[in-house]
Amino acid sequence: GHQKVAGILIENSLQGAQIKNCIVGFGINVNQQQFNETKATSLIHHTEEQLQLSDLLTLVLKHLQIRYNQLQLQQFKRIKTDYMANLLGLNQELAFEAGGKCFNATIIGVDDDGRLVVKRSDQIEKFMVKQISML
Repeated sequence: GHQKVAGILIENSLQGAQIKNCIVGFGINVNQQQFNETKATSLIHHTEEQLQLSDLLTLVLKHLQIRYNQLQLQQFKRIKTDYMANLLGLNQELAFEAGGKCFNATIIGVDDDGRLVVKRSDQIEKFMVKQISML
């Protein structure tokens, strides 16, 4: 199956139907060798060498600044194009779980509201974060 090297936590506070604040946190498994959970992995398993955390932090901050600048310049199309180019499982039939049911579907994209768009049989379905899990 697919292994996860990082995780993102997003917390929004709403004011009516609008997002008032958005706090985003993320974690990257860097040099950890063993995990209790079988879906977790770390960068060291892919690079086969110990990474310097300070070097990785510098690189991550550089890329965050690039994306932040793109947001400020409202380069939403560019951001989405880059996102889609790196979307795990795009155009592949995969196993999912949603609403307590398991099924196969193909990820065909992400809509403008951030919902994952999948094709199951001949039906298009959209899911918000945490409504669907890849198995």
